[in-house]
Amino acid sequence: MNHFTDPAVQSTVFWVLAHSYPALGLAEFGAAAGVPGIQRNDAIEATQYAIWRYTELDYDAAWAFETPESEAAYYHLLAGANASGGTSADTATIAISAPSAAQTGRSLVGPFTVTTNRTAVQVSTAPSVTVTDAGGAPIDTGAVVDGQALYLDLRKSAAAGSATITGTVSGSAVNGHVVSVPTTPGGAPTGADHAQSIILVAAATATTSADAAAVWRAAVDAPAATQAPTSAGGSADELAATGSAFDGGVVAVAVIAILAGVAVALGRRIRSGG
Repeated sequence: MNHFTDPAVQSTVFWVLAHSYPALGLAEFGAAAGVPGIQRNDAIEATQYAIWRYTELDYDAAWAFETPESEAAYYHLLAGANASGGTSADTATIAISAPSAAQTGRSLVGPFTVTTNRTAVQVSTAPSVTVTDAGGAPIDTGAVVDGQALYLDLRKSAAAGSATITGTVSGSAVNGHVVSVPTTPGGAPTGADHAQSIILVAAATATTSADAAAVWRAAVDAPAATQAPTSAGGSADELAATGSAFDGGVVAVAVIAILAGVAVALGRRIRSGG
């Protein structure tokens, strides 16, 4: 019979999972159980028997322990579980929300808000972009906390682009529930008729990650120049221009020279009587 449907049994099994191998490292588990140097197979056996003690039985069976170390570790787990009153599954959670407003270059792109039940989040970006707070000051990307708002520093880049922000925390998203295997392949397992129950457990090195996409448009650095109207009502750019731009001083000198030539010609006509 599968007693794991009982919330009290679930709580007890969760305690066993959190205080045994592989949730603890092998050396750490051995030291806690008073059997330093315990072998991996013995640690697995002790943990499996301790789980079955609560999910399959309601008493201490005469388990066929392979070694005294396995037996000692088993009774260590039972003593701790019974004294603890149980615990809840330590499931890691992490999420990153992206900004809803449109983003552009030459700005702080964000905010991207982190939500987690862990004390610290490791944040990275791909490709690499400096991560800042709302004021533009760089932050410690290895110590981001729950509720913290993140920004990507694009103040020196006008181009459009995209990046992925990833947050990683310690622990697993595995919830510790049992996977009940049917007696007959393809069948449906029930509490009274099922094959061996399997407990889902994560190793001590397990991590959980989440990411969010960052997309921004190109920045417009300056508005287009306004065309100045001419005195005739047209615009200044209606005159065709070739070669280099005119120099205002040169034009003025040319006009003066033309006027002087006209004056000289008029003087000659007056003196000649024409």
